[in-house]
Amino acid sequence: MEFEALLKKTEEVGFVTSVSDAVINITGLPGVALGEMILLDSGEKAEVTALSDEIVECLVLSQKSVAVGVIAVRADENLSIEVGRGILGQAVDVLGKSLIGQKY
Repeated sequence: MEFEALLKKTEEVGFVTSVSDAVINITGLPGVALGEMILLDSGEKAEVTALSDEIVECLVLSQKSVAVGVIAVRADENLSIEVGRGILGQAVDVLGKSLIGQKY
């Protein structure tokens, strides 16, 4: 789902407040749950790994860097990857996308 559609669906917005390698902290998103997917306005996806009263800790699921101040929305679904015979023997990233032919 696209960023704007998710924003309309969940009506919750958060902001990245700190970045440490692939771990980001977000404020806002009061209805978020552990394991839920987060979409950033930069196009990156993240998974919620820890919750506190005011901070949502997420693991960014790409190799691109994320900046403080990026807007985040809930995807309202948990991380899931479709698998089947077509994926057997393939090198894939955490989202199930093929890594064949990509530089690391």
